[in-house]
Amino acid sequence: MSSLTLRLLSMVAGYVCTIALAGCGSTTVTPTFPAATGLPKPDRVLVFDFAATPAEAGIDSGTGSLPQTEEDVQVGKALAQALSVNLVKELRNQGIDAYRANETAPPGETTASIKGRLLRDDRGTSTTSAPVGFSVRSSKVRTQVQISQGTGIKLQLVGEAETATPSSLIPGTGANTGVDADAASTAQAVAERVITYYRQQGWIK
Repeated sequence: MSSLTLRLLSMVAGYVCTIALAGCGSTTVTPTFPAATGLPKPDRVLVFDFAATPAEAGIDSGTGSLPQTEEDVQVGKALAQALSVNLVKELRNQGIDAYRANETAPPGETTASIKGRLLRDDRGTSTTSAPVGFSVRSSKVRTQVQISQGTGIKLQLVGEAETATPSSLIPGTGANTGVDADAASTAQAVAERVITYYRQQGWIK
C-alpha cells in the first residue's frame, strides 16, 4: 500500500471543488479517481497519519525529491498528527464512526481507511508531480489522499484526490505556530468529501 499514489475521496473524476474556509483563504480538492459505488456501509473509518517524509511513504528520498530540513520533518509530523485528530473529530460530528488507526483494532472487510501523504510546492527534478515530503517553506499545504475499503485481497480503492490549502506556517517558528489552523482547514476539506459520499449513499442524513 505504501507504494500506491495516495489521494482524496472524490464524487466525480475531473471535477474541482473549492471550499471557502474562514480566515485562511480556500482549499482546492482535485479528484483524480471516481468514487466507487455499490459498496457496503463501512463498519468504521480509520484515519492513518499522513506520511510527512518520502521514507514514511515508502519512496526513495533521492527519487525526484529535494532534501528536507530538520524543521520540515518536525513540523510535518506534527501537522500529520493534528490532521488525523481533526479529521476524526469532523467525521464523528456528522455521525460517522471514525478513529485514529493507531487507537483501534485493524481494519476488517468493510472498514474504510483514509491514508495520505504531504507534498511540497517545489518539484525538485520531477516535472510531473509535486515531491512527497513536507516543506515548511511551501506556500500551500498540499496532500494526496486515498480512501480504500476492506483488507488483504479484498482491499478496494474507493476514491482518490489531491488537496491544496494556503499555509499559515512561518519558517523558523517551530512546530506549534500555524499547525493547528492548517490541519483543521485540510481536515475540513477531506471530511466534507467523505460526508458528501456518505450522504449520497444514504448512510447519513
